[in-house]
Parts: sequence; C-alpha cells; structure tokens
Amino acid sequence: MSVVIRFPNNAVKVLVKGADSSMLSILDEKNEKTAKIKQMTEHHLCDYSSQGLRTLVIAARDLNDAEFEEWQERYEEASTSLIERSMKLRQAATLVENNLDLLGATAIEDKLQDGVPEAIESLRQAGIKVWVLTGDKQETAISIGLSCRLLTPNMHQIIINGTSEHECRRLLANAKAKYGIKSAEHRDGTLKLKKFDYDFVDNADDKRTSSVSIPETGKQNLRYTGGVDHDSNHCGDKLFDLATTCRVVLCCRVAPLQKAGIVDLVKSRTNDMTLAIGDGEIVI
Repeated sequence: MSVVIRFPNNAVKVLVKGADSSMLSILDEKNEKTAKIKQMTEHHLCDYSSQGLRTLVIAARDLNDAEFEEWQERYEEASTSLIERSMKLRQAATLVENNLDLLGATAIEDKLQDGVPEAIESLRQAGIKVWVLTGDKQETAISIGLSCRLLTPNMHQIIINGTSEHECRRLLANAKAKYGIKSAEHRDGTLKLKKFDYDFVDNADDKRTSSVSIPETGKQNLRYTGGVDHDSNHCGDKLFDLATTCRVVLCCRVAPLQKAGIVDLVKSRTNDMTLAIGDGEIVI
C-alpha cells in the first residue's frame, strides 16, 4: 500500500508499507543506509513474529517532477479504465514502488477473541478438522496456533517450504515417504479424525500428534494446488495426501485466491462439507 505526498516545499515523496516478502525485494540495495539497517530489520521482524505480532515493513522514496508526473498520468488513466483496472493500477504503482529506502518495521498485537481456544477444542471433539490459512509469516502463524491451543508444544511439525513446483513436489514426496503416508485412492475420502491422524509420528512421550505447517511465499507455491488433476505426481495430490493425514494444517503467506485454492483442493477430492470462516486476514 502506497501514498504519494507533496510537501509544502513542493518536494514529493512516496511512502510504502507492506509484507516483508514483497517489500524487501523492491529496496534500493545501493543505498548504504538501507543495506546497513536491512539485516537489523529482518532480525526485528523474526523476533516480532515469534511473539505472534503482525508485522509490516515501511519504506520511502523521493520523486522528482518527471517521475511524479509520469506516475500521476498513468494512475489517472488506470483509475478511470473500464477494463483491467486492477492490473493497470498495479502497473502504475510499480513506477514508484521501486528503489525504496528502508525506514524500518512495525508490529502490532492482534489478540484472539475470547473463547477461541475453547471453540477450537469443541470442534475437535466433534471430529471436525481445523485448518488455518493465513497471509501471516510462518513464525506468527505458529505462535498464534500455540496461543489458541490449535498446536501444542509436543506436536511434531512437518514444515514444507518450497519456491518452485519441482521443489514443492520433492519435499511433499519426501515427507510422504518418511511417514509411510498412502495416496488418497488407498484411503476412504473423508477428513474425519481417525486413528491414522495421529498415529504415524512416534514421540518419546507417546503423545502422538502431528501438524503440518505449509509456509508459502504468496507468489508461487499454492498455484500448484488448485487444480483437480489426479495425477499422482501433481503437487495438489501430494499436498492433499500429507495434509489430510495430519491433525492440524497451517498454510502461511497465502493470498486470498490461494486460500480458495486450498478449500477447492479438499472439496474436489472428498465428499465432505467444508466451512471457511475468516476476518479477511485468517481463514479457518
């Protein structure tokens, strides 16, 4: 999200805020000050996220008259367009959302509503599987999962982090092989909590539960999970096999369309009823 400001002295500046996954890639790496504070900012982001705080990166850039006029012309044209308005607005924004000077990061506490842990436990006792789909960082999502008792400290976590179709497929296949997870066609197609949901991980304390955490970049990974192709090599099939065998699923860094893709992943492969509940940021 950006705002362009003209100051009383006629200087023009663009201020930009956004997730670190998108902001850190559009910084001016040649700026010595930005390079100096980038590492410290990333450390702060990790620290904030591990506390369950929601983070944003803030950056800015000075615009000369030519840059401002070019952006203003493109923006006004895009904002009145009757076709592909969103795409044109995005293209106009890229004119000024680049080579930014890093200012720092912010973090806010977004407390859970009263009764959330109890509500989740009630759903579990009723045999309903609960998945969390969020645009938050992985550390934030896990911290929130622990605070609402969706996750427990003794749960074994299977973390899938991939940035390409090939890497996602390999990591999912490795996890399936490691825990002896069968393909969907060899199981009944329901998501009710059954014995295998928590029996394939053998922890020392014999509290055999597991979760799968699937952090995404919001750019690549989940685009491979939205189809209905039942080819055993397809990422969607492997993700379905792994996720439905786990007691809890967290999908991090997912965009709204990717959240819909995860819901469709389940609906297209089972006869179960799904319910998506969200506040615009997190879908359960």
